[in-house]
Amino acid sequence: MPLLVVFGHTFGGMTGDLLPVFAPALLGEDPCLWTSPCYVLADRDLQPDEQIHVWAVDPIDGRVLKTVSLKATKANKARVAWPAALVKAIQADRTLVEGSVLLQAGHLSDDAELTENIAAPTSQTFTGYNNIEKSQVDRLWAFDSHCKLLYDLENR
Repeated sequence: MPLLVVFGHTFGGMTGDLLPVFAPALLGEDPCLWTSPCYVLADRDLQPDEQIHVWAVDPIDGRVLKTVSLKATKANKARVAWPAALVKAIQADRTLVEGSVLLQAGHLSDDAELTENIAAPTSQTFTGYNNIEKSQVDRLWAFDSHCKLLYDLENR
């Protein structure tokens, strides 16, 4: 059974330890506030055709406003490749919902732009990071005034 994560709350069956991804962060301020519930970490390769989904959902009625998915291919299924491919897929989806892209991903570069890492750390490596190193790890972001973020990155 898949595990669904909503801002650090888990629903569904757990098949293993959760990655240490739950560390909320904020970017901007109302009315243009972006929130991030998690880091993007990778502990394993994806299976061929395995999919990862990130959803923007309405905070009031729970309806799905937007979905961005990544399907594992030969080129992106490796542990060192799929996190950057997921971040790029989210960044490339410019579909507007209520005037916003709703979802973003990456980490802030020195030029204050969201950019992606070449390779995401494992959860074990991440636990030894200091705050400066953690600031260079990619995150999932949601436009807070319009949506909440759901994802299925568990055990990946």
